[in-house]
Amino acid sequence: MTEQSCWLRAIEGIVAAAILAYLACGCVTTIGYRPTVAHEAKSRDAAFEVNRITATPGPSVIISGQYRLDQNVSPGFPSLALRAAPPCSGGIAASALGLGTRRLGESVATSGGYFYHFPQDSTLLREPTVLDIPILHSNGEAPTCLRVPIVELRTTPEWTRLPNYSLGMGFQLLVPFRRIYDVSAVPMLAFRGGPWIGPLRLRLALAWGGAAAKTSNPNLIGYAYGAGLLADTLFYSKGVWGLGVVAGYDVTAISFDANVEKLSHQGAGYRGLIHGPRWGLLFELLGDPAVSPAFKRRRDSESITLEVFGAAEWSSDHAVATPGLWFALSGDLGNM
Repeated sequence: MTEQSCWLRAIEGIVAAAILAYLACGCVTTIGYRPTVAHEAKSRDAAFEVNRITATPGPSVIISGQYRLDQNVSPGFPSLALRAAPPCSGGIAASALGLGTRRLGESVATSGGYFYHFPQDSTLLREPTVLDIPILHSNGEAPTCLRVPIVELRTTPEWTRLPNYSLGMGFQLLVPFRRIYDVSAVPMLAFRGGPWIGPLRLRLALAWGGAAAKTSNPNLIGYAYGAGLLADTLFYSKGVWGLGVVAGYDVTAISFDANVEKLSHQGAGYRGLIHGPRWGLLFELLGDPAVSPAFKRRRDSESITLEVFGAAEWSSDHAVATPGLWFALSGDLGNM
């Protein structure tokens, strides 16, 4: 691969990574929480439990969980309301819902999963909040209201988003300050993942891509295959912006192959390894902060990062390490 074509590929890779990062913004701003305490309500003929809240762009909220309905009862249209409001007579009605279809008067008990989607009012989830579900009776009884507590503002968090491992992908570029194996830049697509250990995140990265090289044989194309181990931590955040530090060690193999099979193969084949440490800063776009003290989340559980590293690269064609720079544009998501 010629230097010009490799740099064009690098620019294409950066654009592709930027598009992926833009699309990933939806994931960064879509945050799911699990309960730390039970959020449920029961009556003699119905029971609803909430086991997930998902905050989505808009803003809006998706509430999901499990339900049980005895025979001859059916749920009405739910609403999300402040606890101070009268039961089933105020709040915000669901804009979408998913629940197993069931006819009122059906004489079979049912259970399953549900989800309710609500536009988010500025005060909801910041004050004591409930999910109101009207329960309708086929025997002529007046409807009753099943009120499920969502936020009670206890002294400890009621909902958490604390993933234990992270997965991500992105575009990375190594630029040595002098050529290594005739290579002036190494653009690669990288996949990475690993666990959090306290505030520290460890990740194994695997990458492959091209190598911008100046060789005596213009028929050669450069290839790169890399692996690395990274450790990073977020040490400052404000709003959706964060700053972190990262260090790692990388190994990259360089090889050349012929572009046109019928032309010269002189110089083709494996060239050698580039390896060494890198350390730098992570400029992070984070998910929105937790909406109230009832919610707790790891701030970097979802992030889009621009990473800038200094590096020292060792190779067999230089007696001492070659200084260089690493750049990376990546998106990372924690498990739920």
